[in-house]
Amino acid sequence: MRIIPASQPGPEITADEISAEISRVFVEGFYHLLKNLCKDKTRLAKALAHMFKMEDFFVALDGNRVAGFLACTTGLEACVKLDKTQLRKHLGFARGSLAWLAMHKQIDIPHYPFPFEEGMGALENLAVDPAYRGQDIARLLFAHVMDAVPYRSFALEVADNNTAQELYKKIGFREVARIPQKFAAITGTKANLYMIRPADAAVAVK
Repeated sequence: MRIIPASQPGPEITADEISAEISRVFVEGFYHLLKNLCKDKTRLAKALAHMFKMEDFFVALDGNRVAGFLACTTGLEACVKLDKTQLRKHLGFARGSLAWLAMHKQIDIPHYPFPFEEGMGALENLAVDPAYRGQDIARLLFAHVMDAVPYRSFALEVADNNTAQELYKKIGFREVARIPQKFAAITGTKANLYMIRPADAAVAVK
């Protein structure tokens, strides 16, 4: 297992294959929400493969398979950008248009409820392939990415029903805001939690 920037593919995997693998893992991780748009995971993965900004992502590779990924941004721009044309191409005009309306405001635009201090980055879109869960992939990704990027402190957003928040607490993140969410009955998320890991956090990631 090794972790590399998604924008720097190695001999075992091409840039297009990384995009496709990231999309596959994304669909597996968020299928409970995406299935309302399309129940076919393969179609969903093809429809969403365009949206990931490779320069923001790091991937954990097992050969030519992406075991997990994590993005890091300035917090001012999202690490994904939806293209309505691509959604319509792979999902059909009506379903693709619906997908764009349902998703673009949620994922294209950063919405942290606090200003970012100088030297702070945003850690986003953590996902681990179900076949690799329980193998410490998420912690390894956090450790690698926080060492690799030029930020001293970090912010992230996590759903209140996401068990990953326990990992975040262990590696030094603390909750600073909680924003109630609409449609909790559909998504299962009552609130989004916003957490910060200060530059002087004493908890080791490794």
